[in-house]
Amino acid sequence: MNYKMLSLLLILCGSIRGAETAGIYGDSFKKKDPEAYFVNAKGLKTRAVFLEKENGKYVFQSPIAFMFQEVPVKADIKYRLTFSAAQEGAEALEKNPGMAQKIFAHRENVFPVCRLQFFDKDKKRLPTDAAFFAIPFGEMKTQDFIFYAPPRAESMRLTFGVPKGVRLSIADVSLKEETEEKTLNINPKFELGPYNYSGISAFNDKAGRLLADESGKTQLFTGFYAVTNRFPLKNAGTYLLTLRGNGYNRNRVDSILTFYDAAWKKIGTSPVTRLTPQNQGMLEFRFIRPENAAYASLTIYHATMSEASIVYEGASEKNEME
Repeated sequence: MNYKMLSLLLILCGSIRGAETAGIYGDSFKKKDPEAYFVNAKGLKTRAVFLEKENGKYVFQSPIAFMFQEVPVKADIKYRLTFSAAQEGAEALEKNPGMAQKIFAHRENVFPVCRLQFFDKDKKRLPTDAAFFAIPFGEMKTQDFIFYAPPRAESMRLTFGVPKGVRLSIADVSLKEETEEKTLNINPKFELGPYNYSGISAFNDKAGRLLADESGKTQLFTGFYAVTNRFPLKNAGTYLLTLRGNGYNRNRVDSILTFYDAAWKKIGTSPVTRLTPQNQGMLEFRFIRPENAAYASLTIYHATMSEASIVYEGASEKNEME
């Protein structure tokens, strides 16, 4: 066998292995073997089970935490993670809607949660500001979570924390590049629903949360302030920030863009943009990507928001930061 043929075979084998690894998100647990999917397979074999769902598809059920194997990702790409899940043992949201207040409570270990871990080419763990995703439902429900892979990310894995006395069921896991959202930031109109905090990195206090109004439309109540996940600013030129909402402090909404370099180091901020009753509930603010800025996040103060979206307009010179 010559060198070129050997090289080709090695490449093909590597591609096949990569495809098999990626397949752990999408085969509906058909292998029914923890070692095919999870890092901590040994502990799961005696405590977790695969329950047949339909047509050769299975539900994985576990009373302990579990960690998926790594799959490849691309840095600065927006992804959509989808799975069906339910928990038993914690008070379910369907029976007590007040439990919604605990979904984003980082220090309250009430519901099972999914966390994302990212790694660089040397398998070094990378920081991420994607919030964890809580699983508050007592009946199987499909959930979509959207996030960016952080700078230098080459692989990721899902980990599911399961509180003591709780059993988590999960099925139909899939991971794909997000193509439906056209904004740079995530979940700009909060259309993923009142229990889905995709795109929100932090609140200043426990008052911050998502709420459904009388029409069923989800809105963001910031408390003192809320901060979005960071998002990439890949192109030079003009960007457009659109805000829709109302303030409760002096009847105004204040917001600030924070800019970061390629290593996520803060390098500056925008002026305060202010949405007032005179704006009739909507404000558009254009800005030029600052020099050396590679990412941005948005902080919103004292508000109930129905939209906070950022799009790239093009290589023009409209700038309201000056």
